[in-house]
Amino acid sequence: MTALSEAERFARFRLARTDRVGPVAFSQLLQRFGAAERALDALPDLIR
Repeated sequence: MTALSEAERFARFRLARTDRVGPVAFSQLLQRFGAAERALDALPDLIR
């Protein structure tokens, strides 16, 4: 397993604390986008 960068760890924390993102959605977003940073960037478009 590869160690996460500080930025990715922080992004995962932010994503996990986002309204309407529970454990299942969190896992699905990581799988779909490959990184929490990319998932966070896409959230505004996904929520609409």
